[in-house]
Amino acid sequence: KTTTALALSMIVGGSISFSLDEREEDARKRLLGDEAMLKRVMIIDNVKRKIDSETLERLVTESTIDGHKMYHGYSSRPNRMTIMATLNRPVLGKDAAQRAVIIKLGRPKFYDFHGIVMPMIKKNAARLIWEGLEVLRRKPDTAGVKEESYSRWKAWEKEVLYKLKPYLIEENRLVDGVLMKGS
Repeated sequence: KTTTALALSMIVGGSISFSLDEREEDARKRLLGDEAMLKRVMIIDNVKRKIDSETLERLVTESTIDGHKMYHGYSSRPNRMTIMATLNRPVLGKDAAQRAVIIKLGRPKFYDFHGIVMPMIKKNAARLIWEGLEVLRRKPDTAGVKEESYSRWKAWEKEVLYKLKPYLIEENRLVDGVLMKGS
């Protein structure tokens, strides 16, 4: 799970780690640091308890992350962070559950996942981003979807999730934004 999260973050320049126990002031200082300003992914790794953090909720919903930047003073950055958490048995608080897209991973089909995938991503990151943008430019496949079936995230479901439908393996299906394997 961790290797997959790290690999995905490499497409957009890497990640910064986050702990659910981290004080908000400390998290903001790290997110405003020179190195972190280049990152677009925050990884919360190996969570073993319920995800229910006011700090995390604020960092997810704020349009701008602001606070004290070391050796600088007040600073801010646009909040374009994608947050990934790795868990074995996810237990989410109400707010986190309403915002989460859960992706269940199986074991890699080959032994050296890290050694094969990371070099491929480094070599092809620009192409992967371009292909992702091409998918998002397409018309969403909302055939048969009733208006009342959308959640409060209707815009995201229509403009992102339903553009991915043609790329899902036939035996899989989407249920409330979660890809269900072999259903």
